[in-house]
Amino acid sequence: MPIISEAVDPDIRSSIKKGRRRAIVPIGSIEQHGSHLPLATDAILAEEIAKRVSMLVDAFVLPCVSYGVSSEHKPLFNVSVRNETFAALVGDICASLAENGIDKIVLLNAHYGNDAMLTSIAQMVMERVPKGTLIYSLSYWLVLKDEIGHADANETSLMLAIRPDLVSMKNAKGGSVKIGSLKSDRKLVLSRLTTLPSSFPRLSSSGVWGNPKNASSKKGKVMLDQISRRLADVIKDVEKVYGTVFKGKDRK
Repeated sequence: MPIISEAVDPDIRSSIKKGRRRAIVPIGSIEQHGSHLPLATDAILAEEIAKRVSMLVDAFVLPCVSYGVSSEHKPLFNVSVRNETFAALVGDICASLAENGIDKIVLLNAHYGNDAMLTSIAQMVMERVPKGTLIYSLSYWLVLKDEIGHADANETSLMLAIRPDLVSMKNAKGGSVKIGSLKSDRKLVLSRLTTLPSSFPRLSSSGVWGNPKNASSKKGKVMLDQISRRLADVIKDVEKVYGTVFKGKDRK
């Protein structure tokens, strides 16, 4: 599992020359996660999942981009960057990796507010990278059947499995979204509103969506294994289809 920040230059260049040209860039955020989870929850999850997935797909792991687009949590604590700053930073990382010979780049996201910009970065940076470079984003919750809330049982379980020392279950309190009855799909309506500035404290005064009290490290370990294996399968399949459809060959 080559973690780039812990490796030396000759080893990295030699590894690339021998054919390891895939990199995973974990993307997180610094924002409130209720009274029981740390501000860096998304960054911690992104980095741990990236390390696990890298062992299944033979990829370099980059240091986590810990700052994201989190203004939806105002005035609850968050450290956010502007959309254009976020896009420029991640885009520059992708361009630099490509310049160094990496031609498959996975942006592994753990914060919902980053999604919109991440999906557009590949288009924004494409003119700056060699032809054939594949750049795309994957949010870890996309491979889960259970819906992920915010600081809920699922997210809390993952943290209990990774960094239990940072979880305070005695302070865990549930929170719900009070929006009344709707004629259309609830998830669809909420997805249009949750990225707006200050939307979280308006929709849920506690800043928590779900009930973290049902969390357990056992559940978190099972989820981590499922997420890692399923993401690895997605990465392999994306590259297989890309190689066949866009490059005319079945890439391994």
